[in-house]
Amino acid sequence: MSSRKDCCTAVPQNSDGATFGEEPVIRLREAMGVAGLEAFSRHQKVGRSARRAAYGVAVALGRCRLFGVKVPPDLEGVLPGAVATAAAEWGCHVMREFGKVAKVLDKTFDDDAAEGEEDALQCLEVRMDIWAAKKAIEEAYEAEQVQSRVATRLTPLANAFRIFLEAAVVFDGILQRNTESLAVASETSLLENWRQALAQGSLGVTPWWLDGTLESKAAKIAKLVRADKAEDLAAALGVPPNP
Repeated sequence: MSSRKDCCTAVPQNSDGATFGEEPVIRLREAMGVAGLEAFSRHQKVGRSARRAAYGVAVALGRCRLFGVKVPPDLEGVLPGAVATAAAEWGCHVMREFGKVAKVLDKTFDDDAAEGEEDALQCLEVRMDIWAAKKAIEEAYEAEQVQSRVATRLTPLANAFRIFLEAAVVFDGILQRNTESLAVASETSLLENWRQALAQGSLGVTPWWLDGTLESKAAKIAKLVRADKAEDLAAALGVPPNP
């Protein structure tokens, strides 16, 4: 089994001082240079490294699409079918692995709050990557539909994309059952950074993790904590609690 780091290709926001417009292109250029992609140009067997590399390209290209970033001519284009298929397959692997992480977030927070926060933020990074990858894979799927003379539902890409979409629904379900843990993201700049970048893309689409759900959950948790502290203080002072 691969490590979490091996599964995840999350792209940090402005980690090197680049602007939102520059960073996705930088990441795309880096992803296009990964050695694992040689398997596709050389028509070799597509293994784990090739699938992971393909997923990295799909995430990087998809982020350019989501954030409305102009891709340079030498990098612009639609993913080849084989690359998109491999990206979808690795995306499913990533969702399976981080689904396991998300399921135990409550326990992780109980055991180690710092590790729990790290895992929660990484789960959200992965979800954002999945959304980005979906944009790039969907482009390839639609291009295949236009160009292919056979029933596209029978192609490897069509099948891989269908499984990818089904896996995303399952992954969302796991994450949404753990919003109390994921709400820690509201204490960071992560969510707002994504909103700003998406505003530049002008897609008019807001996913559930950016629609205020996590901030609302965090506010409810803070209110409960304040209430608990007030009750503890009242008990310590011998003051009857409010009815």
